[in-house]
Amino acid sequence: MKSNNSVWTWSYSKRYYLTHPWSWFKQLGRNIRAAYMRARYGWCYSDVWDWDVWFMNTIPAMFRHLVKYGQAYPGHEPFNTFEEWHEWLTKMANQIESCTEKSQTKNNEFYEEYMHHLLERWEPPIKDENGMLHYKGRERTELEEKYFKRCNELSDKACADIKDACNQIGEHFFSIWD
Repeated sequence: MKSNNSVWTWSYSKRYYLTHPWSWFKQLGRNIRAAYMRARYGWCYSDVWDWDVWFMNTIPAMFRHLVKYGQAYPGHEPFNTFEEWHEWLTKMANQIESCTEKSQTKNNEFYEEYMHHLLERWEPPIKDENGMLHYKGRERTELEEKYFKRCNELSDKACADIKDACNQIGEHFFSIWD
């Protein structure tokens, strides 16, 4: 999985920025500030506010880079060979990536059907005499129950996986170098 931690992100489409040029300048300023912070401090505000996303996008990419270009290995238990070291780095990268929202969505077999179901059942809110929006109440369907149950299962597994990965990384922390 490729890391998507670029500071050069644009929140809206090109068309939006053409019709709202000041928004483009504001976003450009935020991007330049983020690039400066990354160059000076090694991190920027968006890394702090979305630390979990930063971690799950950055660390696996770093581990894979170490597998591809690294020239050394710890040489002690449990990494007596180059292959054992690369296998562990790849396992850690895969385990951390499996915790991302994208991975959880991909592994939820009810996701596509649920999204289609949402679009079919969506009803616009109703305005009352005071201008307040109200959504019609409705009961959850069996599909929704299955979808959310699976979401909870995947979330629990992700929590356990990230905890295990962080424990293993902590255990071998001073071996992760090249």
